[in-house]
Amino acid sequence: MKPAKSYILFILFISSILFSGCPLNDDFEEGQFPVSPVNFESINSEFDDYNAASPFDLYNEFPYLFSSNRNSSGTEYDIVNYIVEFHYSAENNQVYFNALDIGYSYYDSAVVKINTPSNEFGPFMMYSQDYQYYFLFYATDSSGNLDIYYMQHYVYNNDWDEPTSLSKINTEYNEAYPTFNRNQDEMYFCSDAEGVYDMYKVDLSSSSVTNWLETEDLPVWIACDMLNSSFNDKCPYINGNLMVFASDREGGYGGFDLYYSEYIDGNWTEPINFGENINTEYDEYRPIVIYAYNYINDVMLFSSNRSGGLGGFDLYYVGIPKMIL
Repeated sequence: MKPAKSYILFILFISSILFSGCPLNDDFEEGQFPVSPVNFESINSEFDDYNAASPFDLYNEFPYLFSSNRNSSGTEYDIVNYIVEFHYSAENNQVYFNALDIGYSYYDSAVVKINTPSNEFGPFMMYSQDYQYYFLFYATDSSGNLDIYYMQHYVYNNDWDEPTSLSKINTEYNEAYPTFNRNQDEMYFCSDAEGVYDMYKVDLSSSSVTNWLETEDLPVWIACDMLNSSFNDKCPYINGNLMVFASDREGGYGGFDLYYSEYIDGNWTEPINFGENINTEYDEYRPIVIYAYNYINDVMLFSSNRSGGLGGFDLYYVGIPKMIL
């Protein structure tokens, strides 16, 4: 049975909002995100809120997923889903991020299928390059260790497919935080298979993500030697030519710090610490970066258990130099 025309038009409308690269917030010529981290107070709780994911481009309302143990009063982590309203006020040169109490999110039905009595971490969402599929990746420890799972949604279907283990990647160790490069022909993730967390990539062999997920071929792990250290390097997130991640390597400011690397001439550059303006003696964790049109900088959202928050890990946002192509 073919989908109703009205349903197709609705999906295309939602898709244009959620996944287009066109900004909806066009009432300014140029804006700037705060250069010091700001607590995302309207979305944080007294419990741990971290491991966020959002679309790659910024517009005035967007779906925002993250891990939190608020639903169980601190017992277990679920994927939590909100609609976030973004607004820039030219009058006082301020950026505002607010969690909306109401609103439809394309990911509402997915979250219901994802959450279990175990812990769910590190969501990552993207669309296929032909815009026919939406993907949602995450990790769960329902097997006793972290495994990567995925869900996909064909644009003309009514609902998300059931969660599926990425068995070609998962081992008896912990695998988590999948992300894809700009061309979607490489998947990156982290694993502690060698004793500490390192970042790895696998070649999709020029296949589409959908086809690659469905094959049973076992990919070869390639260690990201340029990015890894002898310490824990984890939580990679790629937007365009920019990768951000967390590491407790030597030379930081304490605990886990946030680092970035740029993809230049076919290689990732030596990681650079974001500096003491962003990193602290506490843990900064799971960064994501979003491209912002008409802004002199882009925005990074991350989590931290620094003092002054609402409790445990909180989510923060901060402006970073314009590096995303």
